[in-house]
Amino acid sequence: MNQPAAHMPAETPATVETAAEETFLPVSGAEARQRDIEKTKREILNRLEGYTPVRDITNLPEDRLKDRYVIHCDQPLNHLMFGTVKAYAVTDEKGENANLYAAVCDPSRPYRYRNLKALEGYEHNHIIRVIDHGITKVSALEENRYVIIYEQPKGKSLAQLMQEGAKFTEGAFVETVMKPVTAVITSFEEMGINHCRLNPYNVFVGEKTVVGDCISQPGGFSNDFLYEPLERLLTSPQGTGGGTTKVDSFDLGVLAIELMHDLGKFRELDKATYTGLILSQGTYNIMTPGAKFSEGFLDFLIGTLSDSYEERWNSTQLNLWLGGKRFNLLRPTPPRDASRPYEFDNEEFFSSRALAHSFFGKWDAARNVLRDGLLARWMDQSIHKRDMADLIRRAINATG
Repeated sequence: MNQPAAHMPAETPATVETAAEETFLPVSGAEARQRDIEKTKREILNRLEGYTPVRDITNLPEDRLKDRYVIHCDQPLNHLMFGTVKAYAVTDEKGENANLYAAVCDPSRPYRYRNLKALEGYEHNHIIRVIDHGITKVSALEENRYVIIYEQPKGKSLAQLMQEGAKFTEGAFVETVMKPVTAVITSFEEMGINHCRLNPYNVFVGEKTVVGDCISQPGGFSNDFLYEPLERLLTSPQGTGGGTTKVDSFDLGVLAIELMHDLGKFRELDKATYTGLILSQGTYNIMTPGAKFSEGFLDFLIGTLSDSYEERWNSTQLNLWLGGKRFNLLRPTPPRDASRPYEFDNEEFFSSRALAHSFFGKWDAARNVLRDGLLARWMDQSIHKRDMADLIRRAINATG
C-alpha cells in the first residue's frame, strides 16, 4: 500500500535565501559581495540582541575604605581624572574631613610609593593633603583597586582659568603661580621626591594656590609631552624614572609660557615632530620667539627651560631669583656640533642628535643613504669625531 506523500511546507523567502547561501551556485563578484554584506548585517544584529549594557553607575552600591570613607562611584569628578586614574567623591563618615575624593589607581600603572610615604600625614599650604589610602572594591570598575583619599582642591584649575579667558602678566604669574609652586619644589627637594605633573590641569587657584595629585600614576604616562624636558622626551614612559625637582623647574618655565603666550601651535604637533624641533633648535628658542619678556624674567626662562640637565635650575636658583638676584644669563644658541650641515630628507642638520632622531623616524629613507659613506665623512670632518666615524664605517661594512 502506497504511503501518503509527506506534507511539504511552502518555502518562504527566508528559507529560499538561506538555501541559496548554503548552495555553491555560481554568482558574480558583485552578488557575492552583497551576499557577504547581508550575512554580516545579520550577524551583527544577532550579537546586538544579546548585548548586555554597562551597569548603570547611578545605581551602584556604596564602596567603603577602612569602614570609614564612602566612595561614591555615582559622583565621578572628571576634572580630577588623568591618564588612567579615576576620581570619585568621598564622604568621611566620621565627619572629620569634608570635600574629599578618591583617586583610583590603575594596576597597570604603579603608584609612586616614595611620594606616598613622604606625603602621608604631611601638611603644606600649597599641596593637597593625603588623607588615607588602601585597597577596596570599586563598584564602577567591578574590581578591587588601590585608592588614595585626598582633600579636594578648592578653586579652579589654571586650565579652566585659561578657558575662561584669564590673562597672566609676569607679576601675576610670579605671585599666583611661581611663589607657591617654588615653595612646593623646595619642600619636595628636601624630601628627595619630585612632582612630575605640574601642568595647567593640576595646579588650582582659589584662596590659595595648590598643586594636585603626584602619587596615583608615574608622571611619564600621563603628563603632556610639552611638559617633559629633553632627557625624558627621548625615552619611553616606562623609562623616564623618577627624576629630580629639575623636572618640576622645567614644568614651571613651560607653565609661564603657556599662561602668558599660549602653546597652541605646539599642540598641533605629534611628539616625534616636537622632539625633532627641540633637538634642532632647543626648547627656549622654539618657545620664546616673538614673545616679549623683561630681562629679569628671561633669566628665569633661560634657567628653567635649559635642555642641559646640569645647567637647569633647581629650587636654589628659583628662590634666589624670587629674592631679587639677577643672573644675566646668555640666551642659548641652537644646538650645533657640526661646522657644515648634513643633508637628509630635504633638511639640513647641524646636530648629530637631531640627525639620529630623524633617522629613527624615517628608517627606510635613512637605510638608503647610509651606505654612501657621507655620514662617516661628515662625522669625521665636520664634527671631528674620528672614533665615531670609524665605528660607522665598520658597522656599514659588516652589514654589507
